[in-house]
Amino acid sequence: MMRFSMRPMLLPAFVVVCAATACGKSSPTDPTTGGPADVNPGGPTSYAGSVALTGRTGILVINTAGSVAWRPRPDALAVLLDLIEPRVLAQGSTASGTLALDDGTTIWLTGSGAGGNLQLSGSDGYSVAASIATGVLSGTVTAPTGSGTVGPLVPVNTLNPEPGDPNGGFEATYTMTTGGYFRNINTTTGRIDRNCGYTGEVTGTLRLDVLGHPQGSRGGFRHMEFRSRWRQTETILPPCPLVPSFSPRITEETEGDFLQILSRKANDVHQFAVQHKFTNPTNGATVTRVFAFVGAYTSETAIPGTVVWMANSTTPTNTGQHLAGFAPTQTAVTFQKVSKCPPERCGGPSSAGR
Repeated sequence: MMRFSMRPMLLPAFVVVCAATACGKSSPTDPTTGGPADVNPGGPTSYAGSVALTGRTGILVINTAGSVAWRPRPDALAVLLDLIEPRVLAQGSTASGTLALDDGTTIWLTGSGAGGNLQLSGSDGYSVAASIATGVLSGTVTAPTGSGTVGPLVPVNTLNPEPGDPNGGFEATYTMTTGGYFRNINTTTGRIDRNCGYTGEVTGTLRLDVLGHPQGSRGGFRHMEFRSRWRQTETILPPCPLVPSFSPRITEETEGDFLQILSRKANDVHQFAVQHKFTNPTNGATVTRVFAFVGAYTSETAIPGTVVWMANSTTPTNTGQHLAGFAPTQTAVTFQKVSKCPPERCGGPSSAGR
């Protein structure tokens, strides 16, 4: 069994920039209401959408402006990988994304998320240009074989007006089982040299704390903190050449994922994504795992929605690549309120990550 460990780190505080127009004697106004305009203190955002290309579909997740998550890593790799790259997924106006398609193609994306306009690019000619409207991610994805569209991950019916007491602690659990791919591809000829059966199961427990307005915002933004624990089981199915054992392999983390998010209240669409991405310096394998959720209130005690999960690894071989993993798979979940938001926490981001 492979067990991941995680070490605590300090989370960056939200930084509020005092501009002349916002900090002088007059305040900006909302042109539609005449009241105070929404002020985003520059906090993190997180989005998930679906992708449609010719003959292929998939998901796109993006974390911007300081969305923070820990990446579980094998103990033997932790120190070395910390020297290569930080564990923080994205900070400032930068954006980090993952494009995962149903044929096993997985592209790591980087770019900018300033002003709600998302411009990201990755390897092999893949790029994304997207924007956000009423909580929905939309835009265009460019691939070597042509362009496609980015749209909502799932349809979401928002509750209007919002719940009387939307803040509090919400919890959910999920289980997903799916078939995957375990194959070797000759990149020169395009031939599949080995193609074996592969099954996977992932189970998880989720916690979402909705904490109200963050410090420095005015009216239009809600601060949330998301935590999850998960366990992933992978099994290679016989017969499969050169596989010494067909016993299930279990991957789990010891402390869990953590994410801070700002979302617009007016949408009441809750969406967030956690990306685990690293490269094994020993064999050059790239490992990707993505979890995403999109949902909305149906009452002040329930947030139903959809969980999407994918995981894969790509390892260079003498003749090409070895691919193992699972295409994006989804299931329905419902967050149920289990606690009210303490007064000391509902005024803004917590000072500690846990």
